[in-house]
Amino acid sequence: MFRKSSFGLIFSVLLAFVLSFSSLGGYFVASKVYADRDFHRKVDGLHNHEGAEEEVTIEDHRIPIGHHEHWAKKYIDYGYEHHIVEGYGDDSFQPDALATRAEVLKMLIESKKLDKYDYKGKFSDVKSEDWFSGYVQTGIEKELITGYSDGEFKPNSNITRAEAIKLLLSLIEYEDVSEEEVDEVLSEYTDKNEVPLWVKSDVAKAIKHHVIEGYDSTLNLGKDCTRAEILTMIYKMNEE
Repeated sequence: MFRKSSFGLIFSVLLAFVLSFSSLGGYFVASKVYADRDFHRKVDGLHNHEGAEEEVTIEDHRIPIGHHEHWAKKYIDYGYEHHIVEGYGDDSFQPDALATRAEVLKMLIESKKLDKYDYKGKFSDVKSEDWFSGYVQTGIEKELITGYSDGEFKPNSNITRAEAIKLLLSLIEYEDVSEEEVDEVLSEYTDKNEVPLWVKSDVAKAIKHHVIEGYDSTLNLGKDCTRAEILTMIYKMNEE
């Protein structure tokens, strides 16, 4: 049987190990490694130097284990700290996974802390029990989305850079840009003639306000966006 003093020493060593492990990119809770989410754990039964029992709270706000060297760490951290995103069931964020239309709509709405509405059934491919249905209804109410001519929203389809820019800028009141200014801003890019007319002014605004950057002198607006790229744009719209 352990004496009380020995037990306290062992417990202190174990707690120190837990805290040391957290500096390496993760932390233990009930023998499971967790990562990158608002985390509050109460450790009861500890005693201060006067012998009185006290409560210790451990908090962490880092990105998932395995992604702390990712180029978008700063923007992923921002997403978690402001409750814009959540990870997957395996405690990963998957920053390089392609973002879906539903995910981007959720990120935008959460970044602006808009109220969610009960879904009223506008789109044939969105059901009330879908996790994103409330976000879709908010998008409808705020006139952020219209859907496709076939009556679908296509929530699980990937979103292109052009579509993401159009959606994300719908809640930002940037000053209007003239046609001359649009042409001037886009003139630096070799694919300027491929910019769709329906998003042309928004692309110019996004460039002007440093929300997006080009790829080696191209805009590549038909490219599907990753989750990290979407969070980067949201951060730059809200914080820069």
